[in-house]
Amino acid sequence: MFIIDLMYFIFKIIMFILIIYGVQYGWDLMKDTYTKPKTKDLVNSQLKKYKDLLGEIQHPNDQTVYNKVPETLFESDEDKKQMNDDLLSFMNDQIQLYKV
Repeated sequence: MFIIDLMYFIFKIIMFILIIYGVQYGWDLMKDTYTKPKTKDLVNSQLKKYKDLLGEIQHPNDQTVYNKVPETLFESDEDKKQMNDDLLSFMNDQIQLYKV
């Protein structure tokens, strides 16, 4: 009786392994048959990126607009003096707030 039960148990294990293998094989077959493999073109994509970068370097005005800082920040010396006075008063106020 023990040998029959052992044979039945081994038979079940073999059947489950075969079922799992069959399902896995079927899944791989369906996947390979009905899907398009993804391929990445490494050479041409890198060449395109290089050409785009080279084009941006050679013709910066065509594609990029730079925010240029004006060469003169102040129109006159009076504006510069007023800015310095405002900054100095702000710093003095801040120092007075944190002085103990």
